[in-house]
Amino acid sequence: MLCNLCQKPQANRITISELSPKAQQRLHLIWSVDNLKAQEVPITRATQALGLPRPTYYRWQKQLKTEGPKGLEDKSRRPKSLRKPAWEPGLILAVKRLREQYPGWGKAKLTVLLREQGFSVSESTVGRILRYLKRRGQLSRQRRPG
Repeated sequence: MLCNLCQKPQANRITISELSPKAQQRLHLIWSVDNLKAQEVPITRATQALGLPRPTYYRWQKQLKTEGPKGLEDKSRRPKSLRKPAWEPGLILAVKRLREQYPGWGKAKLTVLLREQGFSVSESTVGRILRYLKRRGQLSRQRRPG
């Protein structure tokens, strides 16, 4: 069975009304450019007349051919995976204990103490751990006087 929108074989037919308004608009722009192209208007001029960048037209056209009309829907821009911090639990506890012992000290001074305790850690990492602990409510936010 062929899809009535893209002439692509599909098991399920998709109607225009099932698409989001944004995808419908993209589909109509593709059709408009194709109609102008059929009237022998150059693609550059057709896309300019519709206010559509030419690379965007080609990208949408490719998505329509490969994925069908659903390919014109917005896709998530969220990364597929996020890097997890590789901090040792002992390091987190050491940072927390030192910060509770010296609440006014920042990441630079705490890094020196951690290195004396045998941890191989950068100042940036200590800052990230402090921020992590503050976000989780495990450290109170210290305000500087002034």
